[in-house]
Amino acid sequence: MWTVAVALSVSLMDLEKLKNALIASDAIFHNSHDGVVCINAESEIIYVNSAATEMFGYERADQLLGRPVTSLMNPEYAMSHPEFVRRHLAGEPSPVMNNLRRIRALKQDGELFPVDIHVFSIQVDGQRYYASFIRDMSEIERKDQELHDLAFNDPLTGLPNMKSFEAILQQLYSASTPTKNVIAILGIDRMRNINGSFGFEVGDQVIQILTGRIEIAFNDARFIGRIAGDQFVLIVRSDGEDGTMTCLADLRRKVDDITSVPVSAKGARVKVEITIGAIEIPDLAETAENAVKHAELAYGDAKKMARSRLHFITPKRLEEIAYTAALTHQLQDAIQNGEFYIVIQPKVDVRSGRPTAGEVLVRWTRSNGQSIPPGLFIPVAEDTGLIDAIGRFVFLETCTLLRGTKGDIEGYPKLAVNLSPKQLVDLDFVDFVASTFERLSVDPRLFEFEITETAVASATGPILDILERLRQMGISIALDDFGTGYSSLTMLTSMPVDKVKLDKSFIDQVEDSEKSFKLVENSIRMMQDLDLTVTVEGVETRAVHDMLFALGVDEAQGYFYSKPLSVEDFRTFSLAISSESTEAFSRIKADFVRKMPGTA
Repeated sequence: MWTVAVALSVSLMDLEKLKNALIASDAIFHNSHDGVVCINAESEIIYVNSAATEMFGYERADQLLGRPVTSLMNPEYAMSHPEFVRRHLAGEPSPVMNNLRRIRALKQDGELFPVDIHVFSIQVDGQRYYASFIRDMSEIERKDQELHDLAFNDPLTGLPNMKSFEAILQQLYSASTPTKNVIAILGIDRMRNINGSFGFEVGDQVIQILTGRIEIAFNDARFIGRIAGDQFVLIVRSDGEDGTMTCLADLRRKVDDITSVPVSAKGARVKVEITIGAIEIPDLAETAENAVKHAELAYGDAKKMARSRLHFITPKRLEEIAYTAALTHQLQDAIQNGEFYIVIQPKVDVRSGRPTAGEVLVRWTRSNGQSIPPGLFIPVAEDTGLIDAIGRFVFLETCTLLRGTKGDIEGYPKLAVNLSPKQLVDLDFVDFVASTFERLSVDPRLFEFEITETAVASATGPILDILERLRQMGISIALDDFGTGYSSLTMLTSMPVDKVKLDKSFIDQVEDSEKSFKLVENSIRMMQDLDLTVTVEGVETRAVHDMLFALGVDEAQGYFYSKPLSVEDFRTFSLAISSESTEAFSRIKADFVRKMPGTA
């Protein structure tokens, strides 16, 4: 890996002296894999070995002897060579001498190729020569390039990959005045179905064909890459007035053009749709790392809300995400610190007004006294998987209230606990419930699980089996929030449920709309015909209560009867109402409502 150049003022006598000086090393030079080139003070080549002759594309050494050494240099170095020689002869520091350097050398046919070269001077009988040891680095650089390509390029499409995407973002953010750009992640919808239906060979070819279309459509993009199996990424300029909106409209139009024609791959004709998540930088991301994160958030939102369309993330959405992230950490701390507690909202028999059950609800008051509404923390807990821990807390607290009831349930109202979809997919959940009941001597007949329409609508065989096993233990199963649009009355015929809870939105218009009343009336009667208990949520007025009474509804809950109560107040409420006559129900209820500030 060395290079030696020997420069001297040469005559025939000087050449003979040099040969004599090198004779002892001649065998080494001729058999070396490194090229050896020696020059005199006039920069004329006076010696080359066979390796150098072959390396530079010559057939014989005498084709190089006597030629200027600049004939082996790329034009840039050839122009600088005289100045390097002058500085060296003047005793000035030179970057050329005694340093291993990577440069581009020149072959006879004009091809430039990489070499590592080491140059130093020697003295022979008072004369100065320069010697170079030269190593061809073409193969090394080729392998380095292959490794680079593997690291920074997608092997299927040849496009830059995620590392390249991150690198160009670093460059953009390093600029003194970063320009405005839109980052767009383009995801092929249902790629798994394409692979499953047509095979991975077809799937790969679909991706390759789409790559070509994207490159043509966005030939003016700052960056085009493939960052995941079914995802491409673009960086497109959005400078100028109305630049962002114009850029997004152009982006959507071009993607529509790309997907307007089905992809023909290996005899298959595949209709492709693309979902786009986009964000503008640097306005909505202060760093390159945040730009990647926010672009992925935009795409994630697009898949949830705007599949096969374009979704542009907004500052408000980023604020929501930041809030959710902070709330997630606070939830984790709350679980560890025991900041949750339960309240119970009574359910009453519509005909008698007597309590039939109570829905156990979770509440959260932070250590600093701040109360976080369930509507804020429950969705976050479900998204982050923390709902399982919260759900188990509520279940165990409820079991503690019913402790010792096994075999003696006279006078006890049922307690209902909400069951999350994540708990339903836990195959050990039924065993956990059974063992807890056994350990605490809880009678399952006093227990009720409420599951949402969403969970039921997507229920699979294992989930239905879990629900049926819970029923066989004596636990009631109630379908919660019925009427929010996910399930149908016909589905109820095959679902393992005992009770249906009509959502508040189902009865909101009954006082003002005859159609709404008819819908409620018919739904209630159909469910009663299926031998299902009907509970109506959100009852807030006497008029709605009277209507439910007339329709023969079994059970209701809402602020007309009671707000959620503390455990002690629920016990007192239940005992008081149970001991009073039906006619005294309204008076007792009103008395509790007046005494309940802060229990909602």
